[in-house]
Amino acid sequence: MTFHKKHFLYFFFPLLLIATLSHTYINSFTENEWSARRALIFIYTKTLTGKEASTEKAIAQLQAIMDEMEAQNTLRPLQHNALYAAINYLKKVDDQDIKHFEFYQKYFLPLYKTLPPDQDGTSSNANAEGIFDPDFLQPLFFAELEKDSFWQARFELGRLLFHEPLLSGNNKRSCAGCHQAEKGFTDGLAKSLDFDGTGTVDRNSPSLINAVFARPYLHDRSQIFLERQFHQVLEHPKEFRTKYWDIIKKLNYSPEYVRLFKAAYPEIGKINTDGIVISLKTYIASLVALNSDFDKMIRLEIVENQDITKGYGIFMGKANCGSCHYPPLFSGLQPPLYEQADGHSVGVPASAKKPNVADKKDIGAALIPSPEDPNLLYQFKTPSLRNLAHTAPYMHNGVFVTLAEAVGFMCSGGNTYKGRKAPLTPVVLSEIEQKQLFAFLQSLNDTHFPFEPKPAKLPDLQGFSESVKRDLESY
Repeated sequence: MTFHKKHFLYFFFPLLLIATLSHTYINSFTENEWSARRALIFIYTKTLTGKEASTEKAIAQLQAIMDEMEAQNTLRPLQHNALYAAINYLKKVDDQDIKHFEFYQKYFLPLYKTLPPDQDGTSSNANAEGIFDPDFLQPLFFAELEKDSFWQARFELGRLLFHEPLLSGNNKRSCAGCHQAEKGFTDGLAKSLDFDGTGTVDRNSPSLINAVFARPYLHDRSQIFLERQFHQVLEHPKEFRTKYWDIIKKLNYSPEYVRLFKAAYPEIGKINTDGIVISLKTYIASLVALNSDFDKMIRLEIVENQDITKGYGIFMGKANCGSCHYPPLFSGLQPPLYEQADGHSVGVPASAKKPNVADKKDIGAALIPSPEDPNLLYQFKTPSLRNLAHTAPYMHNGVFVTLAEAVGFMCSGGNTYKGRKAPLTPVVLSEIEQKQLFAFLQSLNDTHFPFEPKPAKLPDLQGFSESVKRDLESY
């Protein structure tokens, strides 16, 4: 794969910007004119979040934005006033009394809208009006796709392939078998069934809603690109147990598939690996849902609910959840660049019957060849907390059946491994605070999509010798 400039930025620039912002007295963020927006996002999602929130640092960082823009002669009256309003608010509140919902609406947004947009080719949309705008994150950036006149044809083809059991070695498994739309694109199992249905795979089936943004992909963050994630699933002996050349051979038994591939990829004119991969990526990139009640509320589209807004404050403050589950996805996708997701080792148990004993069988990200980094041991990607009502059971191994169990485990501080420090600081919430936190989490549910989740039927096969059950109602 060609090494593009954006790949360099993906690995290097987050470290540069975060190191810069972490200093209390900042003389310059970067030479990029769009960095002021990124700096503001950093302040809201990092400096003002969690138990380590610091209004003093945030004030210094906001002042640094003002100083830098003034030095570049780009500071305008609207920006000047918005910066001072945010600074004056922070001077009046304690570190643990920040009203995150109110700060976003009254101080973050007015300032964000006045600042220069981010440069083209990044993960966020320069025209978005805030981080909770439904178009803030750009799925095509993550999928490495461009929208053209063949987009709809490739989407329709990808939707068929997503439901097509011919993609598996035994012609019985499809992507949709483990990622069912009515279950939030999961399968509702602790661990998905394996290739022949006699056992299970090693981990829980993650939701595909907003999954395009979850780069690096898979629970252990082992695949940076979607096509590599597809390749791993297709060839894995417990999953699809097949090769692309075998899939192509089977799809060619369908005149309709041959026609659809020619229509979607006229420059190629036949079924091939690239066509399969791009079609699936196009479909996955369409599974975006960022229009929950909370989103509408913080965008002032519906009436504010006090339990939800207070629960958001608890999430971002006292409960310390927002220190790992960053807005707007409430996942490990790291601000301010939003280009890669991080992970943590919290000592998830193997059994709910022994919640205080960490699972040591699945070593997580340590499977990636990085023996020099012991921090990867037992580390898993921090998942999105959106659509929790539809994606149980929880954790990479599906150990917790209910949301209350999962939240209780996290508030307890998690489990330690021998020779390692405690992963989390225990959090004690009152009954009212628990109610408010759960109200916020439930407000993140949003599984209503503007597209048909299943095709009406799959293309017919001609002359295919094997008997294949391709009933779309069977899962």
